[in-house]
Amino acid sequence: MFRQQVNNDLLLIFIYSNFTMKTLDEAQNVLLNVSDKQWLKLVEMLTYGVLELNSRTLEKVEIKYSVGHYPAMLFRLTTILNDSADGNLSPQVSGFRFAFDQDIDDDVYIEPLSSDGFWEDYLDKEGITHVFASNEVGIRKLYRFINDELHLWDDVLFPGVEKPVEDTWRTLLELNPLTDQ
Repeated sequence: MFRQQVNNDLLLIFIYSNFTMKTLDEAQNVLLNVSDKQWLKLVEMLTYGVLELNSRTLEKVEIKYSVGHYPAMLFRLTTILNDSADGNLSPQVSGFRFAFDQDIDDDVYIEPLSSDGFWEDYLDKEGITHVFASNEVGIRKLYRFINDELHLWDDVLFPGVEKPVEDTWRTLLELNPLTDQ
């Protein structure tokens, strides 16, 4: 009798945890409440001064919603040299991952899309050619931004938020887009 009860309890816990994770991802995922404008502010904060120091201009910003261990937004940044006399004019593509683990500690993770955390073939598939280097952003500034601008730790759900298509890049910003002539 005791063994049957334990097995039933474990089954209920398994079913509950699977149901909870799906519900959390689809209905309460705070990353889905962040607007494109807010995501662009994050990119601006993380790249402030870095592009200028390297004589580069941000040409394109793309975003992709991805679900792994916990939901994340992947960013792909394309930059070009400001001056053609500086050397190779090929665009450089770098990126970073912004993840929010709200299952346990409400932790935020920001990490570059690089071979230190991702498989090389994955980076090749995603078109990442260079390691993302962020500006020196202090903890207090980053905390304020996440708390006051993105509102990730608020307990408010925003109605009508649609879940983006998973694993599909979408353009947030494009300067000088190529036009068909």
